[in-house]
Amino acid sequence: LLAMSFGGIRGAIALAAILSLPNFISSGIAFPARDLLIIIVVGVVLCSLILSTIVLKIVLPRLKITTSSNPLDEENTARIAAAQAGIKAVERKMSAIIKDLNESEAAVCQQVGNALMASLNLFIVSAVGEEAEKNTSLQALTYEEKLRLSALDAARHELRKLKRQGKINNTTMINMMHRLDLRQFSLMDENKIYPRKHD
Repeated sequence: LLAMSFGGIRGAIALAAILSLPNFISSGIAFPARDLLIIIVVGVVLCSLILSTIVLKIVLPRLKITTSSNPLDEENTARIAAAQAGIKAVERKMSAIIKDLNESEAAVCQQVGNALMASLNLFIVSAVGEEAEKNTSLQALTYEEKLRLSALDAARHELRKLKRQGKINNTTMINMMHRLDLRQFSLMDENKIYPRKHD
């Protein structure tokens, strides 16, 4: 605000305004103290220019001028941070859960947790890994998405088949379809955060 005040054009506007005063008023008498007003305004403008030169040299270097970053870079940074936070959360939760499990149950928990962390790690590698690693990770994510969607489509087809055969009623089919839709919507939202490579 201070920089804008000193760097503005109000001095020029004030000078233009004072110069627009008429030399004579309507009765033909000279405008009273017109020359004095012009001298005062010119003096104020000159003082403002000198003061602004000094003040702006002090103020401007201290201003933190922000530039808008590339949205793609921001998304990439956010994607990596989200995946890293997810991996750490899985590690902490898995360690806490395993404490109360027997050996067999702990092995199952570790297997599930490791698979989830491996999937999250693919997102990180796809963004910051070497070129070959990026391509491999993107391919893996793409295959995972296609397989999930294929499984959801097959599940819907099977539900319709069971309904036609009279093995489930319409309410059951609708409820199950709704759950499948929610899973697909979740997958679509996930893809917005962690974009896949599509053919």
